[in-house]
Amino acid sequence: MMLDFLGSKAPVRILEFFCMNPGEEFFSKEVGEELDLSKATTIKWLNKLTEKEILAKTPRGRKKIYRLNWGNPLARQIRTMLTLSKLLPTLRNKTDLRAAYLIGESARGTDSPDSPVELLILNRGSKKQIQKSLNKVSNKIERPIEARIMTPLEYGELSSKNPKLHEKLEREKIRLVLPRK
Repeated sequence: MMLDFLGSKAPVRILEFFCMNPGEEFFSKEVGEELDLSKATTIKWLNKLTEKEILAKTPRGRKKIYRLNWGNPLARQIRTMLTLSKLLPTLRNKTDLRAAYLIGESARGTDSPDSPVELLILNRGSKKQIQKSLNKVSNKIERPIEARIMTPLEYGELSSKNPKLHEKLEREKIRLVLPRK
């Protein structure tokens, strides 16, 4: 998992759990049971993630309920990292793309777990072949992929044909580094 560099696996698993269930709220007991973590470990990391404002905590009677804090840009970036951690290895193995970018809600980290991963693909060659490769990637990551496939020339012309769209894509895109084969 891409976030393993954070150290302990417990907070990574908790973050992934909340990112895969972004609109839902959970009691600490539910999180611990779902992830097979001890009560102490679960509470420790929920508190630390709440202190960092990645998770939000709301009292519900004598208990507390936790959810992903959409107001924190770091929480959205972690969602983006999780999307990338699933997407990159598969893209590398299944395609021969030269340039690919994460765009839209996927790049902003505001996408839902079942919404399509939005990509901008700049490549010469058959769009049908690229789409076929992307379908394989979609099956592997178990999420639909919505791709804008263009040649570099078409993308360059977009700045004069549709400057607002071009500016938006330039502002939000995240380049996916893919090795040349």
